[in-house]
Amino acid sequence: MEQNQNPNSPGRWDKGTPPENVSLGVNSLVTGELAFKRFHSREEAALVIGAHCTMDGVQFAVGEKARSRLANTATSPTSCSFVSSNFALAIMW
Repeated sequence: MEQNQNPNSPGRWDKGTPPENVSLGVNSLVTGELAFKRFHSREEAALVIGAHCTMDGVQFAVGEKARSRLANTATSPTSCSFVSSNFALAIMW
């Protein structure tokens, strides 16, 4: 897994182009062939991933009407908040 060398590089998926309704923040990386296999959302901005995030080997199982966000919080650069249309989850490290 190789993160972008330039901290201002656009986000990317290492296996191709993510779906049009997915937004990857600056210097973010999604890895794995199956990342979007079960991604079925038709919503605008269905998945938004913030800056400097690494999603290693994830599978986004997202329903047709779902929207999710994963981003660094303004109050703590060492935590992320995941917000889905049905629940919220905070990830800290």
